[in-house]
Amino acid sequence: MSVNKLLVGVGIGATALATYVYAKKLSLTSAHLEVIPSAMIHKINLAGIAIKMDVRLKNPDGGSFKIKYPFIKLVHEGSTLGSSQAIDKDINLPAYGEAVINGIMIQIPLLGILSSAYKMYQALLKGSEIKLIATTITTIDLGWNKIPFEKNDVITLKKGSK
Repeated sequence: MSVNKLLVGVGIGATALATYVYAKKLSLTSAHLEVIPSAMIHKINLAGIAIKMDVRLKNPDGGSFKIKYPFIKLVHEGSTLGSSQAIDKDINLPAYGEAVINGIMIQIPLLGILSSAYKMYQALLKGSEIKLIATTITTIDLGWNKIPFEKNDVITLKKGSK
């Protein structure tokens, strides 16, 4: 009977250790994923402001994985100005590699968020810089588990520059 208890104890210990290692790997993967957004004004007209975003995703770890196409929303002074389309597409991120997603378009309608967007519109027309928060939201797919990932970055917009 003591052999059975010993085997059960070893099994429970091995399961606890495997669970700990698994959770640690998950937290490290999401902590090490680096997201570098860049933005530029694509178009300014009476309909609003179109912003083109490029996102560089870097994986400094030895394991490859997939992520969902990132969803990006832009926030200015606490108000969401606009967001990208939600796209159901997987992007492979190789071990010690990176992926670049170009041309994510975000339309900011002037009529939709008149106060913040109008201030932005006027400042951009005058050539001033605007600081926005770009929130990148995606899901890391490790194959056996999916981890939600969200990161906020401050980006600077100026007419005619990146």
